[in-house]
Amino acid sequence: MLRHIPAAFALFTVCASVHAADLYKVDMSVLRGGVVVARPSVRVAADKIADLTMTPPGGPEKDAVRVALSVAPGTQSGTVAVHLMIFERPAREWTLRAEPVVVAWPGREATLEVGGNKDGARDATIGVTLTVTAEMSTPAAVAAAGS
Repeated sequence: MLRHIPAAFALFTVCASVHAADLYKVDMSVLRGGVVVARPSVRVAADKIADLTMTPPGGPEKDAVRVALSVAPGTQSGTVAVHLMIFERPAREWTLRAEPVVVAWPGREATLEVGGNKDGARDATIGVTLTVTAEMSTPAAVAAAGS
C-alpha cells in the first residue's frame, strides 16, 4: 500500500498545479492546406487572450492565419480548456473561420482541423496542433503575458 502513495501524490501534484496555474505556455503548429504557416510558442495568463497573426514564410498575405486563444482550467480535473478563434483573410478583411474549445491534458498534444466545403468549393483546411503547459509565475510575468 505504501508504494502507491508516491504515485498518488504525483498525480495530485499535477492536477493541483493545473488548477493553481496563473500562466500557461502554449506551443502550436499551424497549417493551412497542409503547409506549415508557423510554429509559435506563447505564454498567456489564465483567462486572458493571446492574439497571433501568422503568414507562411514567403507566402502571400491571403494565406495568413490569425489565432486568438485563451486558456483556463478545464471542468474535468487535471485538464485545461483552450478557447480558440481561428481567422482567415481571403479578401483583406479578417473573417472568423471557427471558434472551437479544445479540452486538453497538460503536456499532451491536441489537434484540430477546420475547413471543408463552402458553396461547393473546397476551402483550405486550417490545422492547429497544440501542447499546453501550466506554469507558476511571478506577478510581473502574469502582467506581461496578459498584455
